[in-house]
Amino acid sequence: MLLFVFIFSSAFTCNKENEQEFCNRNREVADTLVDRTGTIYYNDPYKRWAINIDSSVASIDNSYIGIPCSFTSDFQKEGTKVKFSGVLKKLNEDEIIQPKISTQELFYLEITSISKK
Repeated sequence: MLLFVFIFSSAFTCNKENEQEFCNRNREVADTLVDRTGTIYYNDPYKRWAINIDSSVASIDNSYIGIPCSFTSDFQKEGTKVKFSGVLKKLNEDEIIQPKISTQELFYLEITSISKK
């Protein structure tokens, strides 16, 4: 029983450390977004909730994905339409999961405001 508790607490601690590492990494700013819209979905490769950002240019070729540090539970639902502002930052090379989908542009998203649309 003690072994189970140790393994469980280690997994939780490791996950929390990984979360902090993801949130606190230095990244290059790519763009600042104001009053943009998008759709929330769960990004399986990154094991995180993300926003598929609506493009101002109608294109089915590329999609822009913002991966924030975390969402409150109110926003953790597939298909939720949101309006948000924030800073897009380029993911570091060691953060990009391979194989990368060539039509997806992935960014870390530092959200400054968000609301359901």
